Amino acid sequence: MAQRSAIDYPSPEADQLALARGWERFQRRDASFKALEAVGKYAEVDLEFGDGRFAPKPRGWTTGPDDFELQIGNTLVYSVPLWENGEHFRQLKRQCLPYYD
Repeated sequence: MAQRSAIDYPSPEADQLALARGWERFQRRDASFKALEAVGKYAEVDLEFGDGRFAPKPRGWTTGPDDFELQIGNTLVYSVPLWENGEHFRQLKRQCLPYYD
């Protein structure tokens, strides 16, 4: 029997395309993004969607590292949510970050 998470995962797939298009329009028009471009090559704002389900991919003994830990760190430590509705992001941090320290 599969273990169930205590977190209720939303299903935003239906809205992601519209949100991404709106974000691109906003990014093209807003002066703060032009100013950010002038800062340098790695000064960027990316819009990414995720449901918080992190899982390592199957690997063989000759396979190099995967991006499992990078996903956790980039999403929960180095990213800033644009909008939060409820406790989902904080619950995810409580669930995943003790293993990341």
